[in-house]
Formats: sequence, structure tokens, C-alpha cells
Amino acid sequence: MSVLYPGLALAALASVAVPILIHLLLRRRKRVIQWAAMDLLARAMRRDRRRQRLERWLLLAARCLLLALAGVAIAQPFMASSAGGPRMSRTLWLVIDDGVASAERFPDGGTALSRSRDEAQRAIAALAPGDRVGVITAAEPVRRAIDPPTADLQSVLSFLDGLTPAFTGSDLPQALREAARSTDGRDEGRMEILLLSAFRRGSLDLGTPPPVLEGALPRGARLLALQPPGQASENAWIAEIEALRRGDEALSQQERPIRLAIERSGTGLARSQRRVTAVGVGTSAVDAPLERGERRAGVDLRLRQDSMTPEEGELISIQLDPDAQPRDDERFLVLPVEQAPRVMVVDRRTFSGRGDLERLSAGAWMARAIEPGRGGRVQVDEIDPGSLDRTLLARSEVVFLARPDLLMPEGWSLLREFVDRGGALVVTPTTDDVGQRWVEAFRGSLAPSWRLDADIEMLTDPAASPWRLAPQQPPSATLRMLGSEVSLLASAVTAERRMRVEVPATEAEVVLRFEDGAPMLVAGDGPGGRGWIALLTVAPELSWSDLVVRPLMVPLMQELVRQGRSLARREEAAFVGTRVAAPPGSATLALRRGPSELSERPRVGAAAQTGSIPIAGDGRTRDAVVIPGLYEAFDSAGRRIGAVAVNVDPRRADIEPNPSAGVDSWLQASGSWMAVDDSNDEAQSAGSREPAPWSLVLLIAAAVIAVGEMVLGRILSRSVLQEVPS
Repeated sequence: MSVLYPGLALAALASVAVPILIHLLLRRRKRVIQWAAMDLLARAMRRDRRRQRLERWLLLAARCLLLALAGVAIAQPFMASSAGGPRMSRTLWLVIDDGVASAERFPDGGTALSRSRDEAQRAIAALAPGDRVGVITAAEPVRRAIDPPTADLQSVLSFLDGLTPAFTGSDLPQALREAARSTDGRDEGRMEILLLSAFRRGSLDLGTPPPVLEGALPRGARLLALQPPGQASENAWIAEIEALRRGDEALSQQERPIRLAIERSGTGLARSQRRVTAVGVGTSAVDAPLERGERRAGVDLRLRQDSMTPEEGELISIQLDPDAQPRDDERFLVLPVEQAPRVMVVDRRTFSGRGDLERLSAGAWMARAIEPGRGGRVQVDEIDPGSLDRTLLARSEVVFLARPDLLMPEGWSLLREFVDRGGALVVTPTTDDVGQRWVEAFRGSLAPSWRLDADIEMLTDPAASPWRLAPQQPPSATLRMLGSEVSLLASAVTAERRMRVEVPATEAEVVLRFEDGAPMLVAGDGPGGRGWIALLTVAPELSWSDLVVRPLMVPLMQELVRQGRSLARREEAAFVGTRVAAPPGSATLALRRGPSELSERPRVGAAAQTGSIPIAGDGRTRDAVVIPGLYEAFDSAGRRIGAVAVNVDPRRADIEPNPSAGVDSWLQASGSWMAVDDSNDEAQSAGSREPAPWSLVLLIAAAVIAVGEMVLGRILSRSVLQEVPS
């Protein structure tokens, strides 16, 4: 027999001295006074002295026992496991948080997972022969690592010794549901669930509804949770990576500029310097200074390119010096090799001379702006809409569609394939005054949520002023490289004709707008997040606007080429624990370079994804990817067609502590949890308690003694009154 709260039990036993002291103090206060009738009373009292003494001792014993029983009952006694004597075997379910946040390193050299493992080993050591243990790991995907529970405790300990933190996040609610689902009626009164986690923000989102366990567990089941550790140490990670555009100087030196954003968390952030190292085709390093209290800083890193083929791209790993969370100190990146942009302008061929500005078509104006002089770095091909085919589109990265009205349905399908493949498409209205008959085909193929009016808005009053672009343009990703020059250049542009367009703010951005708020240029991702689409609401011809003769024309068209190509090739962030989108045409992904620690001690089950990962029909991996790294994509014939970088999600690796009160509230909403403190092994060790209603039994006994004490006190007081002669 032992108690859950030894301090309360000791206090209860000490309280037994209280009625004894009161009894002794009351006896010392008596003063004997002799008076005339004393002898008569003394003779009467001597007749019942033995009975009175017995009654007083019984009353004192009842009061002492009442205090002792009530105090011990509150201390929650339980029956310790014993190898001897008949007993029922018990089941202990270990729910272990082995997600990426459990890789957190403590100042004493341990980790969050090793802390949980130590408590699990203590709980197993306290079990008796015949008791069973089951294990559920909370890293996504949640696993029933040991199920059904086994009585071979040594095999459980061996499994725990080989358990390492995953690269994926934790799903504690699902892990608890799995534990509750694994119980049966035979576990009634003999089952415990021990939840072992540091409850960091990366492991537990307090906004996630907790599972309700009360009705799903056998009667008498006990829920125990390891108390969270204290404040986490400082942690830094790479929040953003952006490939900057190279100038001629950087290009001649075979360097690739990269801009990094580094963030950190913790308390009392001191001034520090983090070492950033890029490993790939060449090795580069730079120090990122962080001022006192600063949580975010940017740094530029120049990657040296010693040898590179256009098909390979740059497969690099960017690493920070180690800190409290090693799993987010490495970031993988695929940078395609920069080449001269390949641009296609789709327009009806005309025979006007280059000097005949009034007769230049929209396509001709755009081609001139994209490549102002001959021999430029941009390759521009001008083709007729009827000549558009899949071969020509395969050689292009950016397409300017100046005559969408001349495109056949097959042409729209080809453009959809082009955008899905990661191409950039820029569409302008046709100069045909009949109407924009291509609007429905455009919406149906490429932008179903965009609202386009087929009727052109024109100025009918000759005295009316043309529409002018606003002097202050909104910030946009498309013209971000032009900075504040956009507003300065745009203020001089006017238009006499335009299309009315509305786009959802969640799917596209207004790049340029008129003073009345109407958009002149909108842009956004293609269908399914692949590719990039831009729409000019004015045709670049003098009959529509003076844009073509304004200084904005050349930088606008060139940014649509450069930034449009960059945005179209921008791949969605691929994180472990998700089904990763593969390059179009991929049949499998194969890990080319994984995290450095994977080769040191492979995680249980991680080797399953070091081979080929099949691609499903929706273009994503059939299963969630669980290992970060650089993956090569192969088609069905085994040809390499691209690469994908998969990284640890910094949000799931977050080691910032959740508020203790918030964790307690979350747990209590799912069931009646008791805290397990790893600093108090004797009182809090899980697995050493045989559930029994000892507290209830002791409380009932205390109530019976309390009633007896009241009755005995009444009898004793009446006896004293009867002793006095009338």
C-alpha cells in the first residue's frame, strides 16, 4: 500500500496529535478546590471512574482516527504492484510524442524525446510480471508501434531505445484517439494511458479541439500526462529563401545571389551571429548578425557555380550552425539554371514597316519592348495564332497572346497545358471593335473565377479626359523589382478604351490600376496553383492607350517576362508530412540528398522512403513524404525530368512553450488527467499503481467513526450530568 500524495498523508498522521494535545491541555487547566459537600460527590464519582475513563479514551481515539482516515483518504492511497499473491494483469498505453519538435535539445544535453523515454522506462520498471504495455507514436502518420500490448517488457524497452525524433509534426489528438480505440472491456479498472510530450507549440496547437476520451475508455481507466518542461532555449531557422536576379557582373563571376530571412525565438534574445553555409555545386558561407531583441534578419549569400548543366539546376542545402532545434537548421532548395528567357508573341502577321508606328500591332509593340535592340539576351519568336502547336510552346517560357480572338479551342487547350507545365501567359484584348469573343474561352480554360466583360468601355464624349493611371500604385509581386519607380512611370499613362475586369483578391492581384480604381493589369497563379497568368485590360496600341510610347512600356514588358517566368516556375512549399507535388510528367521521386543525420542513425520506418516514391494521378506523391531532402523526378521511362526540395515545416518544429494553463485546459477538456512530474519519481511514477477504491473505503470509515464520535460524546456528557446529585 502506498499513497499518491505522501505529503498529505504525513500531514494527516501529524494531525492525530491535535486532539491529544487538546486533551492534555484541558487536563492541566483543572484546579482542585475543597468545599463542604466534596466528599459526597467524590464517593459518587468513584463508583463510575473506570467507565468514564474508558469512555474518554474511546472518544479521544475516535477523534484521532477520524483525522487520520480523512487525511489518508485525501492523499489517495493505492495498492503497489506485487509479484506475490493472486492479481489481475494491467495494461499501460504509452502515447509518445516523437514528432519533429521532440528533437529539442535541453541545456543538460538531453532532448524532449529522451525525457519522455526516461519517464516511460520508469513506468515500465514499476510494472509487475504479467502486466502489458502498448505504444503509440504521435509523429505523423500516427503509428500503433506496439499493438496489441505485450507482456514482453524487454522488447518494449528495446523499441524505446531505438526511437528517434521524426521529421514530421505531431498529431496528439489522433494518437489519443488511437489509444482509446485500442482498449476493450477486459481492461476495466486496470488500464492507464500515459501521455509523454513536451507540449511545445509545434507539437500541440491549443486551437485544435481535444478528443473526448471519457466515454471511450473503460471504467476506472487513469489518464496521466508528463508535465511540460520549462522555458525553451533560443532557436533560429531559415524562414524564407529568394533567388535574386543576377546582373552582368555577378554573371561573369559565375555567382548566384540568394537572399535569406532568418527568424529566431526564445526569451531574452541577446546579440548574436549565426553562420549560414550553402552546400551544393559550390560551397559558400556568410555570417548573419542579429541585434539584441531582434527576431528576424536578412542576409545575402552568393553561391559559386563551378560547373552546371542546364538540365540539372542547382541542388543546394543551406545550413545554420546548430542550436536548440537541430531539425530546422537545414533547408533544401532547387534553383534552376538561369538562361535567356524564351518568349513567344502570338499575333496576326502584318506587313507594316517598323517605322510606321500608327499601324504597328499590339504584338509588334510588345516584341519591341521586350527586345528593344537586336542581339539581346531575350529570345523572341513571333508566330501566327493558327501556327500555335505543342512543339512551339515546349520551347517557350513566356507567351504574349495579342490576338486571343483568333485562337481555336485546340489553342486554348494547348495554352492550358503550357500553364500547367509552369509557363507564364500574358493576354491582351483584341483590337477588334466587334467585341471580345474570346472571354468565355479564356475563363473556361484558365481563369474560371475571373469576371471579364466582353463589351469594351470607351470614352464617347470627345471632350472627356482619358482615364489616367493612379499616381500611387499598389505593391505587387509582379513589379516588385521596379520599386517606387512604378508609380512615377505609371502616372503619365492614359487610356481611351479598356476592359472591365474583376478578380478575387485571394486568387489574383491588381498590378496596375486607374485613378478610379479600375484595374489595368491583373495577375495570379494558374489553375491548381501551377504557372502564372496576367491580363492587360488595354491593348498596347495607340488606338487604345498611350502606354506604348510612355517610359513605362519597356520596363513593364520586360518585368512581365522576367518576373512572370520566375513566378510561374515558383513551386509550392513542399513540407514533410504532406503529399508533395511533383513536376508534370513525373512517375516517381527518388531521394538524392537527405539530411546529414539520417545516415548517422536511421529512424524506425524511415528507410521505406529512401527508394522510389510513386506519383498518383493528381500529380502528387501517393503517400506523404516523411524525409526532407532533394528529390529527383523521373518519368515512366526512367528519364530525369526535374527535382523537388522537401523541407521540415518550421511551424511544426516550433519549440516555443505553450502556456501551462492552456495545456491543462486542453487536457481536462478531453478527460480527467493527472500530472506526472519527472522530478518526483516516488510519488509520480506511472505504472506502479493498482487502481482500487481505497479512498472511498477510508472516507466511508471516517464517516462511520464521525457518527460514533458524536454518539459517544452525547453519552459521555449525559453521564457527567447524571453524576451530580439532585
